[in-house]
Amino acid sequence: MTRIDFYSLAEGSRGDRFLLTCRLVERIHQPGQSRQPGKGDLANQDLPDNQAGGTSPPDRDSPGGPSAHSGHSNHSGQENPRPPRIHIQLSDPVLAEHLDRLLWTYDDQSFLPHGRLGQTDPELTPILIGATPLDNQDQVLINLDPDVPPGFSRFERLCEPLDLDPTVTATGRERYRYYRDRGYPLHHHQIRL
Repeated sequence: MTRIDFYSLAEGSRGDRFLLTCRLVERIHQPGQSRQPGKGDLANQDLPDNQAGGTSPPDRDSPGGPSAHSGHSNHSGQENPRPPRIHIQLSDPVLAEHLDRLLWTYDDQSFLPHGRLGQTDPELTPILIGATPLDNQDQVLINLDPDVPPGFSRFERLCEPLDLDPTVTATGRERYRYYRDRGYPLHHHQIRL
């Protein structure tokens, strides 16, 4: 069953869900490589690395939940040394362009191989931004759309980054109820940027 993690920015946080998404992508794609403290980062906040399992209560828990491991477990439970493939669900082309640029510029000490669907070779690009995941993607889905992403249940993990915008918060609550009512394991992490 898909593990679903909600990441909401704490009051007073700088940044938005797009910056939070960059940090999530970095932690999932490059496990164990924390950013240097003191730069408004998440180094001390135990965001999960590329893990699909773990347990925590369906409401608030520690920022980052279960401890991470160094590799990615596939469906058979075997350790995979390659980082997971990540699809960032974003249907709005203007917002997709914004995120694409942000992933290139938000940290000059980090490289995250990413691109937009239709503009990059998906076989060579482990982090893709677009409206519809490719058929062969089933590891990590990060949803930045307001609706429940179609086909999310085929993924091992779904991340839902939320910021303090009232519309984003309201649609996030609707999605939380949708997943909860269908019995998905839910985890909530409050993050300060």
